[in-house]
Amino acid sequence: MQIQPRPFAQVLGEALNGLAATWRPIVSTSLLIFVPVGLLALLTFQWTGGTEFLDAVLNDPDSLETLTDEALTELINSFLTAAAIAAAIQTLGTIFVYLASHKVVGEGIAGNSITGSEARRFALKRYPVAFLTCLIAIVIVAGLGTLGYLVWSIPFGFGSAAGFVNFLFLVACVAPAIWFSIAFSMLLPIVALERRGPIKAITRSFDIVRRRWWPTLGYLVVVGLLGTIAAQLIQLVALPLASLDNLSLGISAASLVGLFAQGLIVAAIGAMWTGWYIDLRARNKSLTTDDLS
Repeated sequence: MQIQPRPFAQVLGEALNGLAATWRPIVSTSLLIFVPVGLLALLTFQWTGGTEFLDAVLNDPDSLETLTDEALTELINSFLTAAAIAAAIQTLGTIFVYLASHKVVGEGIAGNSITGSEARRFALKRYPVAFLTCLIAIVIVAGLGTLGYLVWSIPFGFGSAAGFVNFLFLVACVAPAIWFSIAFSMLLPIVALERRGPIKAITRSFDIVRRRWWPTLGYLVVVGLLGTIAAQLIQLVALPLASLDNLSLGISAASLVGLFAQGLIVAAIGAMWTGWYIDLRARNKSLTTDDLS
């Protein structure tokens, strides 16, 4: 069956309907991945001493003023190290869940059913390509962002005029990083549903997004806002856990609930991104449901 391009609101509505129709394999995959990811993240904070900084900030902030500069720096560095490692672990899990979600939704649109185990086997098979593709894209975007910061930090003189020039240079160098980050947003759906390699996936995402860059940005923002609202609602449930008598236990319990829910939100976002990718692909070239299987 031929897939036709659709209006923005219709794509969003169909993406929500597709998520409702294929939630079982998506949810099972997100739980199997993000429960261990959450546990690893919490253990990372314990192993590196990152929880000590949180305990001090939340329970006894005055104690931070009694620390020497060296001790405070060490405490903050432990927290930042833990946060960086936890973010890396979550990113690795997110790539896997996205691949599985794209496959499930693609097969659903094609009229096929797929189990969670089949989706996970597929994601595992495509994971090396997806990881390398994301790594290349991150290096490009980070490089442009770093260039923007370096140019912005160069002093061009004094006074308001110099500040305005610095601002223009910052915008000029950061804007390409933002543009490319959106242009690369369809990388994982392409890796999953077109089975392309890293370079071809990057050029393909660039090609199908550039004609619809602003609508793509709008769609990602809307989906992101929906995910943020869901996360805030979940935090209302997790918040009482942080007020337990044992602060460390409370923080750990609340964090675990948050990371558990994050897996569900990540899977839902991945599934909804699939709908936008399919619309972009239909606008770029003739597309049938058989092409998604």
